Amino acid sequence: MKKLLILLAIVIVALLLIGNIIKKESTVWEEYVVKSGDTICGIARSITPSDIDYRKTEYDITKVNNIKNALLQPGQTIFVPVYE
Repeated sequence: MKKLLILLAIVIVALLLIGNIIKKESTVWEEYVVKSGDTICGIARSITPSDIDYRKTEYDITKVNNIKNALLQPGQTIFVPVYE
């Protein structure tokens, strides 16, 4: 019984590790030059596929670019994720 529990634990850990390896995707980022009237929300909505919540993209953009407030300046260059 003890051997079975150890084997089960090993299998569970192995499956979790394999799942993490498979799920790991590196995000590709590209430069985006801000235009007059652009907002982080608007940019996120325009580049995010419909099956993904644009708010995650909005959050990611603010974190990657270290944006403390939502103000963008025309001509400013930021990084945005590329979706396939």
